[in-house]
Amino acid sequence: MRKTKLAICFGDKEYQKRFVKCFMHHYEKIYEVHILDSLEDLLGMKDGEFPLFLLEGIYEKVNFICAQKIICLVEKDKQMLPELSQEDIVFTDKYQEVYKIEQLVRQHLREIGIETKTENSSLKQVKKIGVFSLECESAQLPFCGMLGEEYGEQAEVLLLDLQMLSGLGLEKMQDDMNRLTIEDLLTAAATGVYTRKRLLDAIGSEQNWEYIYPPLNMQCLAEASKQTYDTMLELLIKEFGYQIVLINFGVVFDGVYEWMSNCDGLFFLVSHANGQTQREIAFYEELKRQGKDYLFEQMVRIEMAHGVETSDSWKRKAQQWRWGEIGDQVRKYIQKVC
Repeated sequence: MRKTKLAICFGDKEYQKRFVKCFMHHYEKIYEVHILDSLEDLLGMKDGEFPLFLLEGIYEKVNFICAQKIICLVEKDKQMLPELSQEDIVFTDKYQEVYKIEQLVRQHLREIGIETKTENSSLKQVKKIGVFSLECESAQLPFCGMLGEEYGEQAEVLLLDLQMLSGLGLEKMQDDMNRLTIEDLLTAAATGVYTRKRLLDAIGSEQNWEYIYPPLNMQCLAEASKQTYDTMLELLIKEFGYQIVLINFGVVFDGVYEWMSNCDGLFFLVSHANGQTQREIAFYEELKRQGKDYLFEQMVRIEMAHGVETSDSWKRKAQQWRWGEIGDQVRKYIQKVC
């Protein structure tokens, strides 16, 4: 994979040392970082050699800075940062998590047409991992978050959340009521009319995985067909190079059982170790009617022995599970199968 060049120049050299060490620890496979002693080092550089500069402090773009985008890290109240930003200069909080700064870098590289991910030509080349439950629906989102963190350390991960009212992305959507959602992407897939920026506007980020913002009208999840979902994912994979797609199953639509059978792995979350509930029996009968009853045996059953504590956020629960017994079960399965 070809690395993306990134130029960094901070006045505070101690902060620069700590920042670069942390940044490269997580993103060495993606970026080729060049550390500059001063802005004068940019003299004589070719246009386009560094598409994006990461600077410390408040700068105006001067003639010898040949980057298409400049991100400035400043000690500033976050509420004031948008007032400082210009078309080709973006200001962001200096003291925030490194992964959030990397997300900003990635976002602006995408906007100027530079992708930091390995591209895949087809959905068939992408691993699809499903998560499904009949009795532990509240466990599905944190379980997907755990999978996103686990897979995201080695690959580019996208979560497709088909669970009704899961709560994913709720805080970010409340901050931006005009944000695009899966509804817009499904429409783009059905009509073939879209732009790269429009696709980007519907994608949110966590620390090392991404997701599509949930719809405002949940009915659209059931109305779309497998073919439409496939087309939508093909668009996203082509543009952004996702290597793993997590599918949080929660609604039934045309072709959903075929989609499950095409998954490389399918986790079935249960509240007990043995035996079947009435809902599981009914589910099995439906799979049998669909000619997919073999799926019931292929699903990896994960017992959620202690249930889900509603007082915990899904992010906190994902972290707890990842480093507990559930995470150990998942890692063994990932190493063996997918």
